[in-house]
Amino acid sequence: MIKQKLKTIISIIFPIYLIEIASKLNPIFLYKKADNYWKMFKISKIPYQEKKIIFDKVDDRKKVGIIIQGPIIKEDDFTYNTIKLLLENYKNIKIILSTWKNEEKKVVEKIKNLGIDILLNDPPINGLENLNLQIVSTYNGIKHFEKEKINYILKIRTDQRIYQNNTIEFFLNLLDIYPVFNSSKQTKRIIGIDINTCKYIPFSFSDMLQFGSTEDMEKMWNVELTTKKFTKTDRENLNPSIKEMQKYKNCEMVLCESFLKKTDFKYEYSLFSYYKALHERFLVVDSEMIGLYWFKYNSLNNSSIEIEQRKIKFLDWNELYTNFNNIDILKLIEVEKEILKKKLFKSKKWK
Repeated sequence: MIKQKLKTIISIIFPIYLIEIASKLNPIFLYKKADNYWKMFKISKIPYQEKKIIFDKVDDRKKVGIIIQGPIIKEDDFTYNTIKLLLENYKNIKIILSTWKNEEKKVVEKIKNLGIDILLNDPPINGLENLNLQIVSTYNGIKHFEKEKINYILKIRTDQRIYQNNTIEFFLNLLDIYPVFNSSKQTKRIIGIDINTCKYIPFSFSDMLQFGSTEDMEKMWNVELTTKKFTKTDRENLNPSIKEMQKYKNCEMVLCESFLKKTDFKYEYSLFSYYKALHERFLVVDSEMIGLYWFKYNSLNNSSIEIEQRKIKFLDWNELYTNFNNIDILKLIEVEKEILKKKLFKSKKWK
């Protein structure tokens, strides 16, 4: 019995160490394949039927809708199974899949049979990276929910899945606990996640998953489509400095700065101004806190991230929320001088 258990442990652990070593030898193909294997063992397996703690009163006045936006992920029925899981975990919440008219009819019908609304949008012109696609699919979902008098919206992507079954309650509670500061044009904070919320790139507030009041989410996503084509490859080839990112903004920065303008937040391209916005208007949670799975995210990649691309975690955000007025501005300016000189990518090896 003990011998068999030992064999099982070795059969799991040994390949993982081999993968970790091999992935550092550089071949990108091996790296990506290794990452899929790694996740099979490293991602916490949260049971679908995990029971919630039952409370006497639930606030039914807070009507919540979920927008799942993007192309349908057919591999392993990923998007289909994500919707099934959400329907199981959130029985009284409206769900919309906002995708494209060129999706396979069979696949669309299969999802439609789950009983959710599906928006089939015309794909927009290419602009800045994938921003136009996100704007069209998200904004149309928001307008649909406005007609249904939905109060709060969770926006996620079709290639993401949330395993924690109390995430909506968690987000609603956070919005009650942490009010917005100094704004009459924003009702609640916008919640985002740590992935792509960069600590040292001003206003790079994650756009891939967001939660907020319908009114605030409409302000966030009511953005003009970009007309100049600029791809991720273009950015990698250009490899701008952090200072140059003010000119070559990423999707996150475009959305964040547009939202701040609409809510009368006066900002400049600096870490202090960015941290002030996080302190007053936004809230960042760790993806692990909600059991987020995103199969594009390389779980072996943490050690290769440059200092300027490190993420804002919930602990960082909470420190900003609590102690923003105690920031040593002179030290922050010195740090910023060095950060702004740095290039966005340290090498092409791990892109």
